[in-house]
Amino acid sequence: MKICKRAAVFVLILALLLSSIDFIQIVNAAAEEDSLKVANQFISYIVDKKTGRFGISTVEGAPRREGDRMAPLLYKGEKPDTSFTTFRIDGEDYIFGNDYGFLGIQGGMGKSPATQGGVNISVWKLGDVEIRQQLTLIADSSNPDVGNVKVTYTVVNNGKMGKSIGSRILFDTMLGTNDGSPLIIPGIEKPVEYEISFDGEQVPSFWQSADTDISPEVVSYGLVSGWNNEAPDRMTAAHWSGIGATKWDYQADSTVKFASVFNKYNKSDSAVALYWDPETLEPGETRVYETFYGLGLFMSADGNTFLATMTGPDKLELKED
Repeated sequence: MKICKRAAVFVLILALLLSSIDFIQIVNAAAEEDSLKVANQFISYIVDKKTGRFGISTVEGAPRREGDRMAPLLYKGEKPDTSFTTFRIDGEDYIFGNDYGFLGIQGGMGKSPATQGGVNISVWKLGDVEIRQQLTLIADSSNPDVGNVKVTYTVVNNGKMGKSIGSRILFDTMLGTNDGSPLIIPGIEKPVEYEISFDGEQVPSFWQSADTDISPEVVSYGLVSGWNNEAPDRMTAAHWSGIGATKWDYQADSTVKFASVFNKYNKSDSAVALYWDPETLEPGETRVYETFYGLGLFMSADGNTFLATMTGPDKLELKED
């Protein structure tokens, strides 16, 4: 038995040495026997085998940011369960991965989370609705998305009648040791530390979070829209203790400072939710909800700043003088 184990270790080491630096590493460690972990050299994600819930952390992090190695970007705890995705189906709310057999609804995990390459796929069913969760991690370091995890939900109506379906993806942000990380929203000069919602065209194309708003060491990006995906209808930044206790409906309270312990929850704890409003999905139709979360276009990270933006008119007029 010892010889077999040594041979297996030797083969694994040899394979890693022969591979390029852009390898995707799949880890199923004994200490994490209830989860699957996938990593490249910059970032990793971990998936609960039973529920499909996930957490995201850095590995080496952004190349020019030395202080963000092995740092969480989402709260994980003993297992990833505080970030979760809700589906509103015909007016009722259900959390991806949960079993609703006690309600007399057939379904549950049709396919437990499984990893191939940098992609982890799990399939969850609720009656006639089938939902596939796909977490994608890129290996090619020349790809601008290599430092991000693409989160995709593909919903199919296998029934004989149309169904009203929408989705909410909730990220329980935690940057390094800061569980109440402030947010940077394009168009807002100061870091966002109080609960706020954005609707329709006000929803930003991306958002940022960090361990501190001055000289941050750990910085994350949420890429919301812009790669031919369907943009969410609403985005809410809130205290996790409030919005995390709901499946869908939540009214942002502008007096609650999630980036401080001085609030009604007596602790700092931030979260971001993306909402896609319910729409009718006819029999056989498919709808996709998709977003990125990770290090953003991290090759340009200088280690000191969040973001630099420049705005100007679409065109200039040349006058006679």
